[in-house]
Amino acid sequence: MATHEAALELAPEPQSAGAARRFVRDQLQAWRVGADEDDIALMVSELVTNVGLHARTEALVRVALRDRCLRVEVSDHSPEPIEVRPHAPGAETGRGLRIVEALAEDWGVQARDGGKTVWFEVPVHEGSEPYADEPA
Repeated sequence: MATHEAALELAPEPQSAGAARRFVRDQLQAWRVGADEDDIALMVSELVTNVGLHARTEALVRVALRDRCLRVEVSDHSPEPIEVRPHAPGAETGRGLRIVEALAEDWGVQARDGGKTVWFEVPVHEGSEPYADEPA
């Protein structure tokens, strides 16, 4: 199976989470990948929102499809480490990384020069036929 990658830079604005969701959904549809789009959209939205709230920098969203695995990365320009924070039942924030932890097959954080990348991976559903329009 071929590898596909795409990336989108986003400003630290509230509407960036919606733009990230649309970008990821558009890539999955363009690549004809069967995956849980709702879960993926929720996770990328949470990570982009975290960048805006905590890092307060631009976000770079990368999506890569390799074999039967979709990897989504959200990078920022803040050297501050991430925290999985406790949250009160009525709190409006504090659940993003817990959502990623619950929904992703795997996830993690990579420090990089001048920032960090939070990533998650999810399987592509069996029976999906990505790249149907590409020659074999």
